[in-house]
Amino acid sequence: MYDLFQLSHFFPDDWSYISLQAPNTVTYDGWSWFDLNPINIFELVNPQQIIDSQKKIELSINICMEKLKIDPDNIFLLGFSQGACLTLYTGLKSPKKYKGIVSLCGWFSDKYFTDQLDQKNLNKLKIFMGNGIQDQRINIYNARDSVNNLKSIGTNPKYVEYNCHHTIPNECLVDILKWIKK
Repeated sequence: MYDLFQLSHFFPDDWSYISLQAPNTVTYDGWSWFDLNPINIFELVNPQQIIDSQKKIELSINICMEKLKIDPDNIFLLGFSQGACLTLYTGLKSPKKYKGIVSLCGWFSDKYFTDQLDQKNLNKLKIFMGNGIQDQRINIYNARDSVNNLKSIGTNPKYVEYNCHHTIPNECLVDILKWIKK
């Protein structure tokens, strides 16, 4: 998945789409928001990178809301892989700002940043999570642990598993649209 903007044709024409590119290049022809530990991708090498990336995402959203006159009561975040992790962190930090968040092939650990989350409003945030059963980057057990971690802090994510690898299948996009329209 090179750019989530490619998914815009799946969504209604009257929606605004903003696709942010992560700032760091990686060797497998992609981008990253933060450095990974090659031995254990769930151990953060430099947690400050996530904090810095989240601030850049928030700033970009605020600029786009102002410049594009986006309805502030109808904002959903969608992220894939590391972007899914940042989507979760961004949404959990400011749950009243977003109508919902979509995390695809990402993970959430209650080991990091829970002191920075808006604990009082987490139960109001709509969360959709999807993961491939055959995903070898974010394996299904880590995805399920992430759902349990989210529940442990007071959220109630909708979680769906797909018969795919580290990708976003069309079936998932259909499920996301249904979920958003609820």
